[in-house]
Amino acid sequence: PHPTLRPAPVVRPDWPRWERELARAVDAGAPAIRAYPPQWGLGPDDAGMVRLADACAEAGVALVLAVRFE
Repeated sequence: PHPTLRPAPVVRPDWPRWERELARAVDAGAPAIRAYPPQWGLGPDDAGMVRLADACAEAGVALVLAVRFE
C-alpha cells in the first residue's frame, strides 16, 4: 500500500557467507543495506566493514550505519 517504502535488510560482514546475503538483497531490489557496527563490536577500521562498504558501493546500494541509539 506504500510504494515508496522499501525494506533495507541487515547484512553482518562478520558472519559466514554475508556476500551471498548481500547479493540476494541486491537482486531483490533493496535500496540500501543496514549495519550496526557498534552493537556488533566492530570498530571503524574493521576489515569486514570495509569489505561490506566496498561491496555495497560496487553493487550501487547505500550502506546505512546505525552508530548510536537514543
